[in-house]
Amino acid sequence: MTWLSSTLSSLAFLACSWTIYSYWCLFRNYKKARKFGFHVIVNPVSLLNPLWIIFNQTFRPLLEKLPFGLYYYFKYTNFEWTYHEKYGIHEKHGDAFCIVTPAWVQLYIGDAGAIEEVEGATWQRHRKLTTPPFNERNSALVWKESLRQSGQMLSFWLSQGDRGVRTTCADTLVLALHVLTRAGFGQEYSFNSGTKAIAPGHVLSYKDALCNLLDNFTVLIMFKHTILDKPYLPRYLRDVGLALREFKQYMTEMIDQERERMRLRDSKPDVESENLITSLIRASEEGKAANYSLTDDEIMGNLFIYNLAGHETTANTLAYVITLLSVHPEYRDWLYEELDVVLADAGPPDGWKYEELFPRLKRCLAAMYETLRLYGPVPELKRCVKDSSQTLSIGGKRHVIPPGTFVVMNHAANHTNPSIWGKDSLEWKPTRWIDNDGTNGDEISNGDVFKQPPVKGCYMPWFDSSPRICPGKKFSQVEFVAVLASLFKDHTVNARPEADESTAQAKQRVMNVVNDSGLRITLQMKHPETVALDWQKR
Repeated sequence: MTWLSSTLSSLAFLACSWTIYSYWCLFRNYKKARKFGFHVIVNPVSLLNPLWIIFNQTFRPLLEKLPFGLYYYFKYTNFEWTYHEKYGIHEKHGDAFCIVTPAWVQLYIGDAGAIEEVEGATWQRHRKLTTPPFNERNSALVWKESLRQSGQMLSFWLSQGDRGVRTTCADTLVLALHVLTRAGFGQEYSFNSGTKAIAPGHVLSYKDALCNLLDNFTVLIMFKHTILDKPYLPRYLRDVGLALREFKQYMTEMIDQERERMRLRDSKPDVESENLITSLIRASEEGKAANYSLTDDEIMGNLFIYNLAGHETTANTLAYVITLLSVHPEYRDWLYEELDVVLADAGPPDGWKYEELFPRLKRCLAAMYETLRLYGPVPELKRCVKDSSQTLSIGGKRHVIPPGTFVVMNHAANHTNPSIWGKDSLEWKPTRWIDNDGTNGDEISNGDVFKQPPVKGCYMPWFDSSPRICPGKKFSQVEFVAVLASLFKDHTVNARPEADESTAQAKQRVMNVVNDSGLRITLQMKHPETVALDWQKR
């Protein structure tokens, strides 16, 4: 009993000391934030606190029932709160406000004019080496593979018959992954097998290994990779370690295969075009003389980012737009007007020419832009002010931001600001991106003008107004437009009503599912499987 009592006392002392230290740090950060002159919100815990990450889902329902409005202090302790609050938080607290926790001070900005980027030399080196693969030759390959995969996916969906399709999100993930592996890594798969199959020498499929890593991205950040296979760890952590080893093995095999293909291409120039892995390897080799090459680990790191940004973001955007079109017949008809004119003489999709058709499918692209405006993959973007203070213009005044502050670009707020987007800023309205809304065939074919964002910095899915503009922007646009055009050229989709459900009730239910989104790594619907979609000839 003496030993137990001593142990409990020690644990109580440590817990008490940790609590006192945490709240001292919170008070220190609060004093720092007050000097900014903005409204300050106090969060008693940090988002990346390991205990909070583990237990917050368990305790959040209890916290929501706290009396006297105490839940307000925990309201902003989940990763997707900016998506749910949108511009409303800035209407309440102004163009900028601070959130303080024991770990940091965060300055949230909803002023489009204040968006700036903090660059680093390492990032610039990676960008210099990783941008060249994203070119027009690669875009043509993306277009061709996207059409092939979407045709196979549509055949699968049509085969579901009266059951309807409840796997839209899962299927678009497979499609986008296969487009990436073909156009990016030189590996060609069919929609119904491919990355879902376990390759020789592996115990997990490429898709399963990648999905495990994406589902447990926080674990990869919190734990050293070398300890994730230790036998004393919980099973789910060891599963992450297994997925990491499998993914690295797949990437190593792809790199080795591409190095061999590069050797053949050097002797036979007519062998198939280079892909993203080729360009990374070649740029790294050529950069050795200038001391800015990439190591194999850095190449694999870039490939992981390609897997994350190159397939999950586009896949989720496709899932959103397909689901939204299933309950918005007015925008389906608007899209059909373009497809019927632009694709009238194009023949079957396998013969569609990228350079001829992609620039004309502006309404398809508008559907992507509008979906990213409301359901963009990254509701906010953090930049840390590191070595020296920075000056930002917020609300027409200059403010000095000291080192150690996290400046948070609130994209969910910028994308829904009614003073920029209008009173209908919360509505999904693809037509807002097209200047000419006529239905005349000549107007659609020749006169539709694609609008640019109304204010610089107000629209940031690809960080367009930033030096860090996403190098895969064109890749994602080409893929999205090709898939959407292929799916809807001759077919239509409708959300299936539940028993005794009216059309209006079905639409509201589907919109509730769409809006009930959260962050895994990127934004996605939490329960897309509850919506059944019927595909048929139009």
